[in-house]
Amino acid sequence: MQDRRNERAPSTRPHSPERWALLVPHRERLVRVAAGRLGNVDEAEDCVHESLIRALGFAGLDSERVGAFLTSVVSRICVDRHRARSRARRTAPRLWVAGDASFEDRVCDRVLGARLYAHLVQLSPRERAVLRARANGYSVKEAAERLEISLKAAESAFTRGRAKMLALTEAA
Repeated sequence: MQDRRNERAPSTRPHSPERWALLVPHRERLVRVAAGRLGNVDEAEDCVHESLIRALGFAGLDSERVGAFLTSVVSRICVDRHRARSRARRTAPRLWVAGDASFEDRVCDRVLGARLYAHLVQLSPRERAVLRARANGYSVKEAAERLEISLKAAESAFTRGRAKMLALTEAA
């Protein structure tokens, strides 16, 4: 019985012109795949270029499965970008509630929220976590349970964090 590895097509060397020639024909198809997932052609192009560069240097690339490999890499990069966008939306400052506020008030609230958000890095991780939980509508007790800390520790972190944020706001 012959070894199956001997039957495979020879692979190209990483970073070689032959490797580029093997990868480039897949570019247009990959852009369509990425654009379908992301909804933005420019971002899709970025994902495809990143996947081509990764594949260019990947030592274990099988020449017969380049298309499947590239599709998998592009899909994963698209998922990573989608998760990053979702994470950014979830953690963006939300200081105003839609309703009766005028457009100018909402803009001012967003600017203030962005300033406060920038100051969060000056808080301890516990203070930051408790303040975020409170901003998301949890009570201090619920925040303590979610963070697996005592109620007293959560209350102290909330009080210290709120005092620091007020001082930073007044200084700005």
